[in-house]
Amino acid sequence: MGTELTGTHAALYVAGGALELVGITLVASPDLVPGARRLSRWIAPRSRRFENRLRSLVGLRPRTIGHPTEVTGTIASGASVSAVVSVDPGASLERKVDFLLRRTEEAQQAENALTERVASLERESQRRLDELREHMEEHVATELGAALAEYRPARVIGTFAVAVGLALATAGNLIT
Repeated sequence: MGTELTGTHAALYVAGGALELVGITLVASPDLVPGARRLSRWIAPRSRRFENRLRSLVGLRPRTIGHPTEVTGTIASGASVSAVVSVDPGASLERKVDFLLRRTEEAQQAENALTERVASLERESQRRLDELREHMEEHVATELGAALAEYRPARVIGTFAVAVGLALATAGNLIT
């Protein structure tokens, strides 16, 4: 019982190892394999056709693909007015004091209104930030799901490549 390495053994070992390496790379990280995205795009419609044929043979409805869309818009407007109010220089002292008291009260009301606007802005900013965070999380989840779905055919091929590579390496060991 000799253990000589023939050309067939070597070819099976090399082919099996190469297929395993390509298969593992396709399964683990298909974006590292040049052409994996193109391969996935080429395989996806063909596999969908095959899947729909199988589904119709079993009595299930064919699977359909939908593409969600979203439209958003924002409208903003604003205006500002400024004026300078002063007392008549020839007015009596009582009128000047009355004017100053009225202007102090107006200034306090304006300050209170400004404080309320700032507080409202802070609340609105937090609400918008929460909405934006939710939207970004949904967007990332959608894009990640799309990327995973895009590489699914390449991963399936990678799984088959690993299986064939293992079979070839095992066959190399079993041939006498």
